[in-house]
Amino acid sequence: MDFLLTSNRAMAAIMREHGYDITYRESGGAHNYTTWRNACIPTLEHLFA
Repeated sequence: MDFLLTSNRAMAAIMREHGYDITYRESGGAHNYTTWRNACIPTLEHLFA
């Protein structure tokens, strides 16, 4: 999903510029099960903390 990287970075910058408190993370993994599995629990913990 490398074609989305530039757009995602731009959106994160725009949201910060408009005062949103966001968390934006990139991983070295692809858009596959392993990457989602490794990110799922920490993301949910952050979301519902």
